[in-house]
Amino acid sequence: MKWYQNHSEVIEAFIDAPMDERGGKASNLFFEDGILYSYGHHFPLAVSLKRNDYEFFVVNGDNYSSSTAAHRGKVFRAISQEKYAVIPFTALDSMLRDVYSKIIDEYSRSSSFRFYTARIIMNEIMVIDHTADTFEDKTVRVRNRDTGEMEEKVITEHLLGSTLFEIYGDYYLSSVDPSGKGRGLYFLTKLPRPAESIEDAYASIKPKGLNGEAYVRQGEFFFVPQEGMTKPRGIDLEKKVLIENRGRDAEEWRHVATEGFRLDGVQYVRGTVRHPEHKMCSLGNVWHRVYEAQGAGTNGAIVSWSSGGGFD
Repeated sequence: MKWYQNHSEVIEAFIDAPMDERGGKASNLFFEDGILYSYGHHFPLAVSLKRNDYEFFVVNGDNYSSSTAAHRGKVFRAISQEKYAVIPFTALDSMLRDVYSKIIDEYSRSSSFRFYTARIIMNEIMVIDHTADTFEDKTVRVRNRDTGEMEEKVITEHLLGSTLFEIYGDYYLSSVDPSGKGRGLYFLTKLPRPAESIEDAYASIKPKGLNGEAYVRQGEFFFVPQEGMTKPRGIDLEKKVLIENRGRDAEEWRHVATEGFRLDGVQYVRGTVRHPEHKMCSLGNVWHRVYEAQGAGTNGAIVSWSSGGGFD
């Protein structure tokens, strides 16, 4: 393995020639066979993509440690945004094990899960479209450790872009839902059909029957106001009503509206809609028709995965 004087040099060498047979190393950062690692094989930091001619990179978006985050920051500064996308590898690993368990057997027999995940990413994924990550300065109030006083501090928030990729003939969208709490809720979802762009990917999961109407969204649910609508007589009104979905049945993961009713097989709700991972959605006193996004699961159910332990 070829040794370099510092991290910046080994990252540049990796970007220029990821498949260099010699590989490269500088302290606790090294690359070999198209994959850049932080500290060891347990954490692949960036992977070059064979199906993108080794000219495009997927950077691991999982949180791990402050020192690995520093390594990732150096990668961001070294690669132009047109040449990389950030996806949490724990989400990719969960998807691979759920959807392609038989195919990954040959990769996983002698490797840790992150190691074979990186190999599959390198050999099988092709990125079709992506939007660049953004880095925003934000002023927050923190407590000074020495004085105990509150003071303002400027931090830089890393906001993930969206990535559309294909693997084994299936199409996936990796992105962040802004209706999630905090910086948003990361998701990786299997699309119900092929897509050619990020815009097309979002169009593929838009609910059937929704044709340009205004809506309020929380996660996979779209709430369309029905101005002037009143609940018909003889229809039961439910309080703390669970939003119906075609996928998860567990009550603890369901979206809950203040009140609602069903009419001709359609659900209507109003008040607020709450979910443990999402910001509260306020619908007011107007009844809203509920639409659910289209997915690749049975009966059009959403099939998605999240990152394990957060994302950077």
